Amino acid sequence: MANWSLPALTDLYTNLLTYLKGRDDDAVRLNDSRSSSASNLPDNAKRWNNTTAVFENWLSSVWSAIVLAVAGGGTGASTAAGARTNLGVPSVAEASATAQGLVDTHNAVTSPHGAVSAATALKLMVRDAAGRVAIATPSASGDAATKGYVDSTAYSGGHVPSLTNISNLASVTSSAAYYIRVGNIVHVGGVVSVLHTAWPDQGTRFLLSIPIAATFINQHSIKGHCVIGGGTAAAAIYAIPVLADTGSNKADIQYTEKTNGATLYFQYSYQV
Repeated sequence: MANWSLPALTDLYTNLLTYLKGRDDDAVRLNDSRSSSASNLPDNAKRWNNTTAVFENWLSSVWSAIVLAVAGGGTGASTAAGARTNLGVPSVAEASATAQGLVDTHNAVTSPHGAVSAATALKLMVRDAAGRVAIATPSASGDAATKGYVDSTAYSGGHVPSLTNISNLASVTSSAAYYIRVGNIVHVGGVVSVLHTAWPDQGTRFLLSIPIAATFINQHSIKGHCVIGGGTAAAAIYAIPVLADTGSNKADIQYTEKTNGATLYFQYSYQV
């Protein structure tokens, strides 16, 4: 490394280029610490300390680390903690705590991202205080079903049919029937007991009201059967069809009676 006191005015001309080249080498290497130390450096000379990987300043015969300001592309600090502070970068522990805090805060939000419990278009769903969430009434086959929609398409109940005497009935006792609706199909079952005006072998007909209103287009709009048992143990048991009466939109039962009284067990289905 060069002696920065040279060349002097008293030096020979033959040494001048050697002295200048030595100083050029020092300058281009930034006085790299891997080279031998230069001598007689002026104050505030700079060097690269390869051991500590920092730039240093020469002042009063001492090399001191240079701290580059943020504005100059540095960190403004000589420690990692100071650099993080100056650059606004949290430590791993701080970042972890901050991230967990954000997650905890988000988890505690009752309506994240504007979620609502009401049936609202283009909104996330969230349960209300009772644990419920509302959706709109479905319109397509792939839509989710609401309770109201399910209740309106799949439900059951009791039904006491009213009877209209068409021919040959003296009295009738109608027991409670039942019905089940699944989609647009209604299934009905029940029992009626009758006394005939005349017997045997007299044509008998009566109509039964239906539990859910429908409009029948022909007699086969109702499909079912009725099992008839006589008033005595010796009486014959036989089955007849249950059809639809298009004039009244009721179930139509027609048969030829065999005894004075009879018990009729009916089951039928129709479409609403």
